[in-house]
Amino acid sequence: MGHGVGVISGLMRPGDLVAIDQYAHASIVDGTILSRANTRFFRHNDAENLDRILSRSDGKKLVIVEGVYSMDGDFGPMEAICDLAEEFGALMEYRFASRIITPADLSTPAAGKAHVRFVQLSPDARAV
Repeated sequence: MGHGVGVISGLMRPGDLVAIDQYAHASIVDGTILSRANTRFFRHNDAENLDRILSRSDGKKLVIVEGVYSMDGDFGPMEAICDLAEEFGALMEYRFASRIITPADLSTPAAGKAHVRFVQLSPDARAV
């Protein structure tokens, strides 16, 4: 839980935008509250809704998604979300809530988006 709070509140400030999937873990919400950044939730796995949110904001942006959502066990449309982050110059936090990053993770469509600036966290709260 602490890494969600520490990373987000350390990166973002009042006036910045944090766009969060509505099914994201509560520690992400706690981190955005502490940062006092503008927080907007986009519909779960809905890249079009995220597009509308990002297009209405100027300044620094952070998009937060999870590798596997603990509420449903599903995956997000990472390629579309990474494309939006790139288009709007947003940072991304791709959270792995309870799993270890494997070599297979590095072959996903998101991994090919090396030009998107990721804040990637391991389950034990260390940036990787």
